[in-house]
Amino acid sequence: MSTDTLTRDNDVRGGVQKYLTFVLGHEEYGLEILKVREIISVVVDTVAEVLDIHENDIDPPPSFGTAVRTDFILGMGKVKGKVKILLDIEKVLSEQELEAAVAAA
Repeated sequence: MSTDTLTRDNDVRGGVQKYLTFVLGHEEYGLEILKVREIISVVVDTVAEVLDIHENDIDPPPSFGTAVRTDFILGMGKVKGKVKILLDIEKVLSEQELEAAVAAA
């Protein structure tokens, strides 16, 4: 591991955030690692990895107009030539949906 990688891994205040990435269907998503308490409450196909994504590599969520809800999308992270849809875990599921998912697990 290079010194640059070590610096980026530890530089959360410098605009780098850690994201737990996972695959659901054919899409790759990411959640802020500090907000992930229980992955069991969300059913995923594969947990992929933990990535450091610099704030400069995150684009705003796409605009689909008023017909499509996008308030749960933090942004679009660009990593190694791929795009990860970064989700706001607090807005993906309502509190009732989250409780139901945990109870069913």
